[in-house]
Formats: sequence, C-alpha cells, structure tokens
Amino acid sequence: MNKRWNLGGFTLVELIVVIGIIGILATLGIGSYTNIQKKARETKILSDLGEIKKAIESARITSGKTLGQITGNYCSACSACWGAGDLRNVPNSHLCAVRWLNAVTKISAQGFIGIEDIRRDSWGSPYWLDENDGEWVANICRIDNIASAGPDGIASTADDIYIRLKPISSGC
Repeated sequence: MNKRWNLGGFTLVELIVVIGIIGILATLGIGSYTNIQKKARETKILSDLGEIKKAIESARITSGKTLGQITGNYCSACSACWGAGDLRNVPNSHLCAVRWLNAVTKISAQGFIGIEDIRRDSWGSPYWLDENDGEWVANICRIDNIASAGPDGIASTADDIYIRLKPISSGC
C-alpha cells in the first residue's frame, strides 16, 4: 500500500517566486516614496521662497531701496555659501547662516512680518541671497536671487532651487 503525505504546504519554488514578487513591489514602493518625499521638500522650499520674495518686494517698496541697500550686502552668498561645501546642518554660527539670518532681520525691520521663522530649507541648509540688483551702474539689469542649495547641500550647483526677483529698473 502506497501512502501519500499531503500536508498542504508550499514548494520551495513557490516560496521563492512569492518572495521575489514581494521584493519587486517593495522596491517600487520605496522608490515612489522617495520621489514623493523629494517633491514635498521642493514644494515646501518653493513656498518658503515665495514668502521671502513677497517680503523682499514689500521691503523694497516700503523703503525705496534695493535689496543690497536693505541688507547692507550685495552678495550674502558670496564667500559665505558658495564654495563652502555641504551646508546641510551647518551651525548657526556658520557665515552662510549668519548672513541669511541678518538679511531676514533687516528685511523684517522694513515692516514685513512673517519670514523670521524661515531659516533653513527642507534639507537643513540656510537659504541664501545674491542681492545684486542695482549693484553695478554699468549693468543695472542684474537680478536679485533667493535660493536653496538643494538636495546636495552645496550652493551654486545644478540642483539649487532659485527664485529671481523682478528687477527694479523698468528697462530690464
């Protein structure tokens, strides 16, 4: 008499196939989640930059000054942020962070409240300014920029997120 054992289990091949499918789905899910996180960070940064832009434009109108005249600097990012390496999570004593906080304080002092808490981008880097509108008489159409160093944390690289302000001169 021939007895068959029917325990109702899965074969090794079936288990390997199922584990493979689960692995593929997990990889796709993690990739999608990472992209969603990146887009959320970029959206937050663009929102912050938009608020900063409104504050700067208001300060320029209220004071009748260029951004460089308001902040007392015609390139807060120069030598402080550009070429400084990875800015993510630099201390508040770092020159890039100090210049950003000083600029925010001076912009806010013109009567626009609301940007004092915008200190760093979603990756932990200080925002930075290139306040050069009206800096050179020979080129009055230079445009002010507000920026985030982007995911790599290094200012003035391809992944930076910029917003340009409207030039003061109507001929630009």
